[in-house]
Amino acid sequence: MFDDLLMFWDADDVTSTADSDTLALAKTPVDGIDIGLSVTVVSGTNPTLDVTAKDANGAVIATFPQITAAGVYYTKRIQTNTASVKLAAVVGGTNTPTFKITAGVISGPEFYSQ
Repeated sequence: MFDDLLMFWDADDVTSTADSDTLALAKTPVDGIDIGLSVTVVSGTNPTLDVTAKDANGAVIATFPQITAAGVYYTKRIQTNTASVKLAAVVGGTNTPTFKITAGVISGPEFYSQ
């Protein structure tokens, strides 16, 4: 599902506000790129995860629905004319909320939840 060379997070534990790796894309194709997000482990009390995609200028170009449980979540098709894209995460909750996240560019069959 994910392209190994185009990963934002690769089974990383996110416990607070954090930015992913930045992917240098030059420009996205005319029809955009698909970003997938998978959460395999969630811990803490009332954990919440808010994820946005940002372009090289820091502008939000996509927002994922809030995540509160493990599962394969949402593909967003994004487009940008800037040279890079990164994901930004904001974690909420108590008792050390943690999300194990894998996110990257999708290659292969598409799935959408927009």
